[in-house]
Amino acid sequence: MVIGVLVAVILGWLYLRSQSQFQIIDQKRETLAANIGQLRLLDETLTSSARLAAAETDPTFEERYEERYNEADAEIVDLTEETLNLFVLPEVRRRFEVVEEPMDRLLALEERAFELNREGRDAEALNLLESPEYERYKQRYIEGLDATFAAIKGAEARERERLETYRLALLGAGVLGLGLVFFGWAFAIRTLIKRRRAEEESARLASIVQNSADAIYSRTPDGTILSWNRGAEKLFGYSAEEIEGKHVSILAPPDRMDEMNEILRRVGGGETIGAYETERLSKDGRRTPVSLTVSPERNAKGHIIGIATIARDITERKRYEEELGLQKTLLEAQSEASIDGILAVSADERVLSFNLRFLEMWGIPEEVIHTRSAKATLRAALENVADPEEFLSGVAHLQEHPGEESRDEISLKDGRIFDRYSAPIKIADRGYYGRVWYFRDITERKRAEEERERLVQILEGTTDFVATAAGDTRVSYMNRAGRRMLGFGDDEDISDRTIFELTPEWNHARLAEEIMPAVMREGVWSGEGALLGNGGRELPVSTVVIAHKNEDGSVQYLSTVARDITERKKAQEELERAREAAEAANRAKSEFLANMSHEIRTPMNGVIGMTGLLLDTDLSEEQREYAETVRSSGENLLTVINDVLDFSKIEAGKLEIETIGFDLRAAVEESVGLLAEQAHDKGLELASLVKPGVPTALRGDPGRIRQVLVNLLGNAVKFTAEGEVTLVVRLVEESDDAAVIRFEVSDTGIGMTEEQRGRLFQSFSQADASTTRKYGGTGLGLAISRQLVELMGGEIGVESAPGHGSTFYFTLPLEKQAEGVGPAALAPRADLHGLRVLVVDDNETNRKIVHEQVSSWGMRDGLAEDGQRALEMLRSAAEAGDAFDAAVLDMQMPGMDGMELARRIKEEPSISSTKLVMMSSVGRGKEADEARVAGIEAYLTKPVRQSKLYDALATVMGAQEEDGAGGRKEQRLPAGDGQEGDVARSRVRVLVAEDNAVNQKVAAKMLEKLGYRADVAANGQEAVEALGRIPYSAVLMDVQMPEMDGYEATARIRRLEDEEAGRRTPIIAMTANAMEGDREKALSAGMDDYVSKPIDSESLKAALTRWIPRTDGETSVSEEAVGDATLPVEYPLDPGVIEGLRGLGGPELLAELVELYLEQAPAQLEALREAIEAGDAASVKGTAHALKGSSGNMGALRMATICAELEETGSAEKLEYATALTKRLEAEYGRVRSALEAETNRGQTSV
Repeated sequence: MVIGVLVAVILGWLYLRSQSQFQIIDQKRETLAANIGQLRLLDETLTSSARLAAAETDPTFEERYEERYNEADAEIVDLTEETLNLFVLPEVRRRFEVVEEPMDRLLALEERAFELNREGRDAEALNLLESPEYERYKQRYIEGLDATFAAIKGAEARERERLETYRLALLGAGVLGLGLVFFGWAFAIRTLIKRRRAEEESARLASIVQNSADAIYSRTPDGTILSWNRGAEKLFGYSAEEIEGKHVSILAPPDRMDEMNEILRRVGGGETIGAYETERLSKDGRRTPVSLTVSPERNAKGHIIGIATIARDITERKRYEEELGLQKTLLEAQSEASIDGILAVSADERVLSFNLRFLEMWGIPEEVIHTRSAKATLRAALENVADPEEFLSGVAHLQEHPGEESRDEISLKDGRIFDRYSAPIKIADRGYYGRVWYFRDITERKRAEEERERLVQILEGTTDFVATAAGDTRVSYMNRAGRRMLGFGDDEDISDRTIFELTPEWNHARLAEEIMPAVMREGVWSGEGALLGNGGRELPVSTVVIAHKNEDGSVQYLSTVARDITERKKAQEELERAREAAEAANRAKSEFLANMSHEIRTPMNGVIGMTGLLLDTDLSEEQREYAETVRSSGENLLTVINDVLDFSKIEAGKLEIETIGFDLRAAVEESVGLLAEQAHDKGLELASLVKPGVPTALRGDPGRIRQVLVNLLGNAVKFTAEGEVTLVVRLVEESDDAAVIRFEVSDTGIGMTEEQRGRLFQSFSQADASTTRKYGGTGLGLAISRQLVELMGGEIGVESAPGHGSTFYFTLPLEKQAEGVGPAALAPRADLHGLRVLVVDDNETNRKIVHEQVSSWGMRDGLAEDGQRALEMLRSAAEAGDAFDAAVLDMQMPGMDGMELARRIKEEPSISSTKLVMMSSVGRGKEADEARVAGIEAYLTKPVRQSKLYDALATVMGAQEEDGAGGRKEQRLPAGDGQEGDVARSRVRVLVAEDNAVNQKVAAKMLEKLGYRADVAANGQEAVEALGRIPYSAVLMDVQMPEMDGYEATARIRRLEDEEAGRRTPIIAMTANAMEGDREKALSAGMDDYVSKPIDSESLKAALTRWIPRTDGETSVSEEAVGDATLPVEYPLDPGVIEGLRGLGGPELLAELVELYLEQAPAQLEALREAIEAGDAASVKGTAHALKGSSGNMGALRMATICAELEETGSAEKLEYATALTKRLEAEYGRVRSALEAETNRGQTSV
């Protein structure tokens, strides 16, 4: 029994003992996992502290990092010892002892890094902590920890297996131990005692885990939390009861879920993750930065049965590191932002800190400064110092007296000067720590001081008054000359004086109200004034007052420079008297020139005008040649006189440039047209091109532009014996409201040498004397052109070489007309886009010009240099199925001329459908008839206007354009440039009153093209005198002319007509139309109509048609109404309207209508007078409208026109011009009434 009990007790005791061993193994495993996690964290703390200390330059922060390192070092030693005491198995202890060797090496390297850091060798310390050796020991340490943990797991598994086998053996032997019960109980009691000890050990280990400041918790492989210590409760806010059994994802922020899953995956694969920094969520939703150590938990078989996590709150560490980083960044930023070079040195001669400015100023190499050696840095600096001994003596003195501050100046070898300031660095409880040096480059300041000293010496040496005053006008400085000028002694105190006290009292108001406000506003004022001397003497001075302001705009001080101008005043008075005498002489000269020009022009106009009348008579060929020579010589003499007058005006500054709207293309083509006949007579090709993209609706002085162009073109034609003259206009630059235009006149003439070019553009000068003898001319043309171009804000020049022709050019800045105002850019009025055109011309320039024109219209073109090539291209295009629609042919070509080519084209069926346009340099006459016979549909005279070419192509292609009413109208066959007048007009004479020579030529040329004979008067006086000699059919009157303007001339003409009770000559005003009311002013002055400058042919033709009746055999009415058919006279009725009325119902109907009109018109005229007197604009408008309609129906077109003008004044409620218009209307009605009565009588007589 005793034995059985004993056996039972023994067996039971052994069984219980094995069970307690299981529990002890489990407790040691948990403690081991916790310790290893903490060892990882402490290792990271050691490494980061050492590296931060190595990177830090501030000694205060370096000490903090070192203290933090020492604390972690002590903790890791204690924890390592504690961990070693957990193991009794030799193999596990040996495995863990392997970790101690790399750990000791790491601690030694880190201690060495701290020693280097304390020596100021931060770079070496940081390199040591980042060296391969350090990383190798670091890796061995981590791997040793992992291997130890794995060895413990293996030993634990083997121990479990042994205990399990042992326990099974005890159970088997239990049967035998029944008799040993007593023995068993005895051993059971002993086992209980050991179990209690094991439980106490387990409790002690559990207490370590439970009371750890770090959060320690375990979870199943799928993430379910199993255990949760107090550190975890404190960190996350969850109690163990709240969190156990829940998924670990409750701790991860949403943006960290992927990261948590990755950690679970890696640890689930057996990996241990140490010192991983991330964020986790607390119960209150707060994100907390933590450092995690996560490791797998394995069973006896090595299977992963859970995951243990140690989480350390690193909020304070993060905040501390962030603050340290921020402080370091701020200190570095402040240091780098300083204009001073800064160097801090420790007491043991280590470089503590520096900024880049210090390196730049001293040229210290980086490899030197990074040694952190103050001596090496000093040696590098000494290489730049002009006096090294003086520099070193200052340093030595401070080393002997470390508590002192110092300041001095250092001169460098390169001439720079540094301000050197030094102060000690003192740390509480430690005393003197080092010294900081500040170096500032004061080279510019020293130079400024020296410059200021020189300026003061200059100011003291000048003879002008120089003074400065504070913002309150109190004088702060006055130079020696100023004191003597005002009678003050050199040492006399004038600081209590103000600027006002230094000027006469009469100047105070001007000083306060004009000068000082201008100085404050503009910063400077200059002018004449007066100073008041000490004895009351006034001194006239020329003064400059300058306000020197601070950055905020407030006045820092005022400076004044004044010069005694007493002598200058006397000289000015003498100059004024001389100027008045010179002006009087200049006026006398101008009057003499005007009188002389008038005295010369007046008889010359008479000669030219009478010669023109003579040419209208029947003359023999010899007589006609003599008369034409007289007229041509007179016109040449007038040209010379006009050049001299223009030059005189420019020299006297009396020539004015106007700014009006004009069409650039029209001005260019008109200028070229003036030289067309002269070029043709010499056999020259004359062409112009306005490049695509050049704006044409511009504002400037078109008359002066034409004058320059005509002069340059005239010279080119004059000096070119054969070849061509071209004018090209191109755009230089453009903005929204302006453009710079370049005009180029090129010729194939004689060219010039560089020496000859240098003499151009000078008054009365040509290339050489032989030029004058051979070609004639005064040499004024180019000088006038240069001055005109410069007056218009442009530049003029020439490019030339002997035998290679010349290119004269000038550029002008011109304003753009407002959108919708002025002539529209040339745009296709009919759709010819895609039209295929062949250009045939032996002149390459002409081909290029026509090519650019048709290409800009969207047409496709081909170019042929002769007739044979043209035929080949026409045939090839027809065979290819892409035939040319039209061909533009030059008349004069070598080999096969344009006429022969046209006939050949029309004779070939395959190309005979090609529409043909002929360009010729000769007049139409028989040639035009021959061209029509040859199949040419349109005939143009060179130089061809761009619009004329387009219209011709549109006409021959049968294109249509919209009329004003929105319908379609056919293009009419172009009559050809210069052939628009009827033969019946050829004896109608028109007087042009215009002072500008080019405008004279333009107007005269237009009139000639319209079929009229034109004479020219240079001013109003000449126009009045010319009308006294010759009964012109109409006058084109410029309203602005010298000596007598158009308004005064019109008034004189009307007075003479009233005195003689004779015929009324139609006067058409030419105005710039630049100001509102110009039209009304012209009409109220007695003019009959007006056209706007620049004048275009169509508006001029319309105006002349309104006022000049048909002549000769055009109608029988004119012949019967006018006794002398040799001179044109005005007829107030349109014969076509009268004949139409007569055709409707015979003479009876006409007589009835005339009687009715003559009854109503007087009453309407009376109603108009009454409405004007009453100021009733509405009645004026209505009555004038009614009378306009009835007058137009009766053929009284001029009367209807006057009524329309009255109607406009009523609409605009501007009746100030209505009275003058009514007088004209009444006079016109008298002529209409007489004519209507004559028509009635003629009709009755014929019956």
